[in-house]
Amino acid sequence: DQSSCGDCWAVSTASALTDRYCISQVKKGNSAPLKTNPSVYFSALELMSCTPGMWGCDGGDPYYAWKYTQTSGLVTGTNYTWNSGCKPYPFPPHGSTEYTAPSCVSSCTSSAWNVAYTQDKKYTKTTGYIQSNVAAIQNEIMANGSVVAAFDVYDDFMYYSSGVYQANFG
Repeated sequence: DQSSCGDCWAVSTASALTDRYCISQVKKGNSAPLKTNPSVYFSALELMSCTPGMWGCDGGDPYYAWKYTQTSGLVTGTNYTWNSGCKPYPFPPHGSTEYTAPSCVSSCTSSAWNVAYTQDKKYTKTTGYIQSNVAAIQNEIMANGSVVAAFDVYDDFMYYSSGVYQANFG
């Protein structure tokens, strides 16, 4: 739940990275990480606040969030309710207040987290971008886990009710 913050690009990327990390651990022969272990959840807060050129709660592009994890690394962080990891999500579920992304800080925002910020970082080796190729997307999901899909949201999308959405530019 991203609350009233337009950071779906960061939340979805952090969620996909969490899935892919857990899958990679199993593929390496390790046991599956426990889903209650906060050290396997990646921080949407850090992506929202620190990805260069993005707009925090006012939108962004998942591609640049993935690039951030490759160049800068990403720390842990659970959702608001669990409130664990280096940088847990700061906004309560189902929020009615319009939020603004906090400033980027190079330290953990949770005083209860006992791992140093720089030691908590994990880096992705590669990032990718798959155009609208259904077979390639399916193969990526089967091989490595979750992917993130995005599209431009126009004003008329908020009034969409059924069928296949097509933007009305007029």
